[in-house]
Amino acid sequence: MVDAERLSRLPDGALLVNTARAEIVEEEALLTELRSGRIAAALDVYHEEPLPADHELRGLENVLATPHVGGSAIRPPLTDAVLDDIERWRDGDPLEHRVPREQWATMTR
Repeated sequence: MVDAERLSRLPDGALLVNTARAEIVEEEALLTELRSGRIAAALDVYHEEPLPADHELRGLENVLATPHVGGSAIRPPLTDAVLDDIERWRDGDPLEHRVPREQWATMTR
């Protein structure tokens, strides 16, 4: 649905949020835009889950990656915490609920 052409229509500085399905956004097209630094992304779903430790998305400064829990409407406190951290990240403030890399694999199974 969201291919390179659609991503190119986003204004500079836009934040793309995907908590639905990874397949909605073409991964390579998104990576191209993120590498350029033109847009940022908050992602809760990935083409391969759990997201591999060496995946490029983990190293990009303009990406906030959560462990596939951010879009859950049945867990309002968790959703609120994720949204609060997205806003903190957007504003350049420290995250309150950072997931250490060494815990990532056990939290995304």
